[in-house]
Amino acid sequence: MFGDTVILLNRFFAPILLPALGLSICVAAQAQSNYGSDSSQAPARSRRLTQPFELSKDNSDRVAASTAQIREVLVKDTGLLVELKRWVAKEATDSGQIVDDSSLTDDAIFGRLERDVVFRSIATRLVQRYGYLLPSINPDSPIGKEQELVLKERARRLVQVEA
Repeated sequence: MFGDTVILLNRFFAPILLPALGLSICVAAQAQSNYGSDSSQAPARSRRLTQPFELSKDNSDRVAASTAQIREVLVKDTGLLVELKRWVAKEATDSGQIVDDSSLTDDAIFGRLERDVVFRSIATRLVQRYGYLLPSINPDSPIGKEQELVLKERARRLVQVEA
């Protein structure tokens, strides 16, 4: 009885299993041949894709205002200084460290701005996010003149509406 069951199962599954086994062997062989022939190009291609991104990030992490410019803004707007201290505390937390009170003093923040260009870059982006150290339009340029005309037109319309 057991032998009959095995023969019955073999007859039923053989037409399904043999093609599936053959297909899996072909897929494995194709994958191996693709990997073997492309292996010298694959790491180079992945390096080309990741290097510009990493290079761009590394370079942009070095773009910063001067320490004096950032200090001037932070002294004028102490809320931004507190926000930068909050960032320092978050950075310590993300690194699994307890923030030291001495690293949150104003002098420690200003000292780190002088020493650490990446931190200075982060501080630059922070003050720019709040409207400081942003470029302004040259009033003598065509765009500046257009902006001046737009402002004059708005003022004229406001006077008309009031009248």
